[in-house]
Amino acid sequence: MNHGRQRIPHATWIVLAVAIAVSGWALLWLAAGDLVVEPDPASREYVEEQLGSAHNLPLPLPVRLPAGYEPPDDYSTSINEDGIPYAWGARFHPIGEQAPKGAPVVVMCAQSVDAPDKPCAPPPTLPHVERTMGPTQLVMWAEYPPTASLDQWNSLELTTDLDKVTWLN
Repeated sequence: MNHGRQRIPHATWIVLAVAIAVSGWALLWLAAGDLVVEPDPASREYVEEQLGSAHNLPLPLPVRLPAGYEPPDDYSTSINEDGIPYAWGARFHPIGEQAPKGAPVVVMCAQSVDAPDKPCAPPPTLPHVERTMGPTQLVMWAEYPPTASLDQWNSLELTTDLDKVTWLN
């Protein structure tokens, strides 16, 4: 007796293919819930969230970034023992080929003009720029390379109004 192979009906293959496809989509959908989406550091909402705790300290930011720089990807806040922010800082990085030759990583630090411990004091050997806007003293210095010029940063128009910051979206 010769038993030939039995053919599986097309409908069975179709049902099997649909079941596999549905299972695959379900796994992708469930896995997507575990993915962490990084916030856009150039979004107005992100910056408001990062700097929101320092409402007692106006936070000057450049209206326009100097040519070849990207928005900071992190903002840090110094908080006193009472939980009140008294300083904040951000690093602005040059963007590869778009940046002028030798463009430094620039630290921008804002503190209250009457901050007792001067948390924004740059290392003494680094050239720096200081500006005062109302109750806020802003200090900028070249973190790396430390001998780089801050010419692009000396005359920046600054604002505490995030709606005027053109590089935020």
